[in-house]
Amino acid sequence: MILTNTYFQGELSLPNLSIKSEAVGHASTAMQTIGENNLNWFIDRYEKEFLYKLLGNTLSNSFINGLAEPTVNQIWIDMKNAIYKDGKYSPAANYVYYWVKRDGRTQSSVDGEKIGTQNYSEIAKDADKLVKAWNSMCVMVINFYCEFLDPHWDVYKEYAGNDIRFNNFNKINPFGI
Repeated sequence: MILTNTYFQGELSLPNLSIKSEAVGHASTAMQTIGENNLNWFIDRYEKEFLYKLLGNTLSNSFINGLAEPTVNQIWIDMKNAIYKDGKYSPAANYVYYWVKRDGRTQSSVDGEKIGTQNYSEIAKDADKLVKAWNSMCVMVINFYCEFLDPHWDVYKEYAGNDIRFNNFNKINPFGI
C-alpha cells in the first residue's frame, strides 16, 4: 500500500520505530515498542480497511488497482495526493495509528492480557492522545470529501458503486459517549 513508517512522526510517533530522512542525514534516524514488522502488519490490515470505509469497496478497489497499473491514470495520482498529503500526513496514518496504539494498551501472554509496569516511571492513560488522533482523522476525511471528492465526483462516479458511505467516521471522546 502507500503508508510507510515516515508517516508515524510527531503526534503519531511510535516507539522503537526507525525513521530515516535523507533530507536531514543519518542523524535523523530515531529509535523510538512497536517495531517495523508489527507496524507493517497494522498498515497491511488497517490502511485497506480505512480506504474501504472512506471510498466504499468499489471505488477503493478501483483506486488500489489503478495505482498498481504500469501507467497510472492521473485521476488516481490526484486522489492519492488528496489522501496522502505530501507523504507526511494522512487520515489513513491516523486510522492505523489509532489501532496500533489501541492494540498496544495490553500485552498478550499465556495467562491472558497484561499491562506492563515500569521502574522509575508511571504508565499514563493514552485516551486523550487516541481521541485526538481519531478526531484529527475525522476532520481530514471531511476535508477530503468537501475539497476533493465532491468537486471531482463527475470524474470518479463511474468507478464508484453505491456502497460509499459518508458517515463511517464520527468523532469520539475519552468517555465513550
